[in-house]
Amino acid sequence: MLVLFYFASSSVLIQWMGITVSLVAVTSHSSSGTPTKGLSSRHTVAMAMRSFDNSQLCSCGSDKTVVLWDVARGQVIRKFRAHAGKVNCVQFSEEAMILSGSIDSSIRCWDCRSRRPDSIQILDEAKDGISSLKVSDHEILTGSVDGRVRRYDLRAGELCSDYMGSECAELHLQIWCLVRRL
Repeated sequence: MLVLFYFASSSVLIQWMGITVSLVAVTSHSSSGTPTKGLSSRHTVAMAMRSFDNSQLCSCGSDKTVVLWDVARGQVIRKFRAHAGKVNCVQFSEEAMILSGSIDSSIRCWDCRSRRPDSIQILDEAKDGISSLKVSDHEILTGSVDGRVRRYDLRAGELCSDYMGSECAELHLQIWCLVRRL
């Protein structure tokens, strides 16, 4: 599967082939409309998400890293390394934070503005790998291979956990997010 994203405002083409992602800062186009030169970088990818202002992209993958990209330049800004296993999901928050969920059963919170190499918070209540993650203004929702959907309420500092059944947590998390919006 090949997925292409093009940010016209910054002339960046993102190619996501399910295995690797290439960010190409387009400097010129051929007569067929394809980029002819530019910068690119490759990273094994499980998931990629854009920031709220479209200026950055974060990706995660089997190399145990979370990579923060500058979309305008098509270059890696930094790599976050602390997970002990494959990183399955990644999500931006509105406060310049990246959250990542891994097969190592942890969710890590990274501050994009700081130069700290380590995560600023670790949520490790899951008993098995994190398969899905959703962030809103005041809560973090996660689905885990242990069959649980967890809701971290950031305002109240509380954790609610519901058992949904094995291998169904990701689907239930998506449905739960839709129901909460209604």
